[in-house]
Amino acid sequence: MSRVRALQHAVKVRIREIENDNWSTLMEEITPSHKTYWAVAKALKSDVCVTMPALEIPDNSLTFYDQKKAEYIADIMKLQYSLNSPPPLHLEQVNRVENEILHRSLLPHKEDLPSVSVADEVQKLIQGLNVERHRAWT
Repeated sequence: MSRVRALQHAVKVRIREIENDNWSTLMEEITPSHKTYWAVAKALKSDVCVTMPALEIPDNSLTFYDQKKAEYIADIMKLQYSLNSPPPLHLEQVNRVENEILHRSLLPHKEDLPSVSVADEVQKLIQGLNVERHRAWT
């Protein structure tokens, strides 16, 4: 499948190159007496702003106003990026974890246990968390 995409991309790139070459050739050869010259001049001189098409908003209606479109797009962006932000801390859970760490640090050291680095222990604790249970809090 990736080979097909690579070939499609190569074809698109080549088509763009050909279009750019054709445009460059036209711009080099065009003279004021050429009919296309005036069409190009008019298109480049135009003060008309191309408008964005209507947007369908969540209530399945269309909005044609730029202000409403901008607000809707801003809301979508805000929602998209707020979903990717880290979840808020729950002080009760943080206190529980800190108390557990304090409790374990006060336990007598047993010489016969293999040494464990703090990073390994924390990683194991994190992997043992039940994520689904904690999602209900948010």
